[in-house]
Amino acid sequence: MDITLEQLEKFLISKFPEYISPPIPLKGGMFSKAFAFKTRKAELVIRINADETDFLKDQYACDQFRNIEPVPIPMILEIGRLKDRTHYAISELCPGLTHDMLEKKRLPTAIPNVIKTLAAIHQTDISHTRGFGPIQPDGHGRFSSWAASLQDFNNHKFDYTPENLFKTSFLERDVYTYFLDEFKQLLPRLPEERCLLHGDFGFDNLILAEDGSRVTGVLDWAEICCGDPLYDLAYLEFWSSDPAYAAEYRKQTGQLVGVQKNFEQRMRAYLLRIGLGSMLISAHLHNQREYIRVRERSYSALLPSRSSSTDWTQES
Repeated sequence: MDITLEQLEKFLISKFPEYISPPIPLKGGMFSKAFAFKTRKAELVIRINADETDFLKDQYACDQFRNIEPVPIPMILEIGRLKDRTHYAISELCPGLTHDMLEKKRLPTAIPNVIKTLAAIHQTDISHTRGFGPIQPDGHGRFSSWAASLQDFNNHKFDYTPENLFKTSFLERDVYTYFLDEFKQLLPRLPEERCLLHGDFGFDNLILAEDGSRVTGVLDWAEICCGDPLYDLAYLEFWSSDPAYAAEYRKQTGQLVGVQKNFEQRMRAYLLRIGLGSMLISAHLHNQREYIRVRERSYSALLPSRSSSTDWTQES
């Protein structure tokens, strides 16, 4: 996925005769690079990724859910191959700041809007699809049950097994097994609910107006899946230092059947599941600092309550 700015600009000039600005690197994800650029007609983003599947999932989400309020999904204008095994996607640029770059003083305004968007995603009609867990580009989940999807710790972008990582990395067998046993004890309390989930909601995948007054873009649907909506909420809780997301979610969705049932147990289970998966990835990538951070956050998921003064977004 190596490409220079000069090579990228040459490609953009060939695609857009009205091209007027050089590409500007944006904060990218683990698997893709993103660049903003301008033409005389629009402000756009081009993303580069070795795996076309992620972009096809973005296209699916754009086609199926773009008109749902208030879930602003940027229009995908084109998906193609740049060179060899490198793929690109060109989409609209969403105005504003990423969720993780928003000023802390704007969070009281932003949090209700963030949760309003998340709740709208969860209430989307997906009755025309089937299956649980990760959604394929055809819109169907990979698994026959939610419980089965949660117990699958494979990641199609990485080649590892826990057993292999015990031998080749700093993954601690006793710690991993402890979290896994705690998670499995909670499995019977989890509903076989089938809602649309973003799977990677918030932070650099969410764009808001600078004052936090509205969400302007929901990005990167590569982890889109079907299951219990509290999984998305647990993702926000796991990586955030602000416990207000769960309280706001309960406030906005409390009238829905099933939201409150076993709420704490479900949240604890998903925090552990997210921690287990993140421990595997950080061990595979030999990122020990991230591994320790995730391990300690996972321990905190087992506590009766979480201290709002602990900032889990800071490096250990």
